[in-house]
Amino acid sequence: MTLDSASLDAVYDDELSECSGALPLMRSFGSSIPSIVLEDSVAAPAQAPPAQAPPMRTAQSCCCNGEYSSPARFGAATASSSFGAAAPELGRAATFSSLFEQRLRELRLLLNDPGSPAARAALWGMGAKRRSDFPKFVESLRRIAGLGVGQFGTVSLVADRAGQTFALKALHKDHLVATGMVEAVKRERRLLARVHHPFVVRLERSFQNAHTIFLVMEPVLGGELYALLHLLGRLEEAHVAFYCACVTEALVHLHAMRVVYRDLKPENLLLDEVGYLKVVDFGLAKELGADGRTHTVCGTPEYLAPEVVRHEAYGFAVDWWSLGMLAFELLSGVPAFRGADKAEVYRRVREDEPRLLVPVGAGASALLAALLCKAPAERLGGGGGGAAAVRAHSFFGAVDWAALFAKKVPAPYVPTIAHATDTSNVLQIEKYASPAKEHDGARWAAHLDDGDPFERWDEISDESYC
Repeated sequence: MTLDSASLDAVYDDELSECSGALPLMRSFGSSIPSIVLEDSVAAPAQAPPAQAPPMRTAQSCCCNGEYSSPARFGAATASSSFGAAAPELGRAATFSSLFEQRLRELRLLLNDPGSPAARAALWGMGAKRRSDFPKFVESLRRIAGLGVGQFGTVSLVADRAGQTFALKALHKDHLVATGMVEAVKRERRLLARVHHPFVVRLERSFQNAHTIFLVMEPVLGGELYALLHLLGRLEEAHVAFYCACVTEALVHLHAMRVVYRDLKPENLLLDEVGYLKVVDFGLAKELGADGRTHTVCGTPEYLAPEVVRHEAYGFAVDWWSLGMLAFELLSGVPAFRGADKAEVYRRVREDEPRLLVPVGAGASALLAALLCKAPAERLGGGGGGAAAVRAHSFFGAVDWAALFAKKVPAPYVPTIAHATDTSNVLQIEKYASPAKEHDGARWAAHLDDGDPFERWDEISDESYC
């Protein structure tokens, strides 16, 4: 199997959050780290790590920003490790310095000679402490409240013994297998492990039991944009510009990673504590190949682009169509294309032009016309101008993009969140007639590749961010 630099991030990051405190929100991508080939991925974990291997990392980051934490950060716990036992004559400071230097040597080995047995053993040792601590983390979680229910599972607010809260997404294995969504949830976990953006929900870690897959994510308790629209009916143009600008920034980041989102809608946009949007639910997201095209027909019917409905190959332009549909619904309170059934909706997407039921300004009207162009190559964002053309549109003329990214622009609506477990903004609006049920997940294992560490979901073997 092959682990690329994104996989290294997945192995390192969750461990780093313990070793060096909170990771920075944004990380630099484009690392030139070579792929690490594990020649025998099954046997490698069984190999005992070298006697001198320390039990945990001392580097804050080798794949992100190149900064390292102080070895004194590790305290007395490291003194009882094999390093401390092997060098009793060293003082505490000298022992920590030795640990630090040794770990740097191991990291350089991973970069320069990734295929060597020593590099494989070092990589295995880096996750040892996280795996040993994982059962304690699972046992510490307690459910606070329900946050939502979907077609494939539920989302709950949980807290650990220290009081830190998480959003726990539970996906039922049997239902995923029966509906052919196994690859989708595996892909969702992979992509969330790579995405680090202020307008995208953050994945903390994941695990499983016999029946269910669990994704542990940051809690976003300001409620759905769908609920806000449901209560207000429709939004003012300035507010629509703010929310669409947040989504635009998220899409620009995803497209730069060659990821097409494919499920943009108000239900998948949550408000955080300062009123900014977070994109959630990556079940339909997909990384495109070199040709930038895919063919799968998926998404919410009212938000599907014409090329998807026509079963044509499509690319990133479908997300810009969905942005236009989002803007239309926020401005008018209803989707642009409505019908008694899916067939009627699809016909209107192919043939009809959207008609607003309320008057809007020239900028808003021009944006909708540009984004809801049925020809992908002529669509705003899908043509030669790309994302820069979307940002430069007159509808966003008042947006300071740098200030928006830094969250320095006042949000039009700031939810009141009294404390870390306040779910008063989470309105339960029934959108699914038959919520998912938990069934036996025995068939799940047949869909996993044991040779790929991204597909190890064992509750006793935590793969960070995967």
